[in-house]
Amino acid sequence: MTLAAVSDSGPLIRLAEIDSLGLLFVFDEFFVPETVYAEIEAGGVPTGLDDLSYELVEADVDTKETSDLDAGKARR
Repeated sequence: MTLAAVSDSGPLIRLAEIDSLGLLFVFDEFFVPETVYAEIEAGGVPTGLDDLSYELVEADVDTKETSDLDAGKARR
C-alpha cells in the first residue's frame, strides 16, 4: 500500500516553523499543488522544503463551485 498526501500551505509553513518538515518523510508520495506552492513562495519558501521529495501538481479548479475560496484551497 502506498501512503500519499497532498498539502495545503498552512501545514507546510507551520511544520517548517518548528523544524519538523522531516515528519513528511513518512509518506511514499507527497504532492503540493502549484497554487499552494505559489502561495508559499509569495511569503518565502520555508527552509527545509527543498530537502523534501515532493511533486508539484496542477489543481483542476472549477470556479463556479469554489468562488469563495482562495486559489490554494480551490481544488478538487
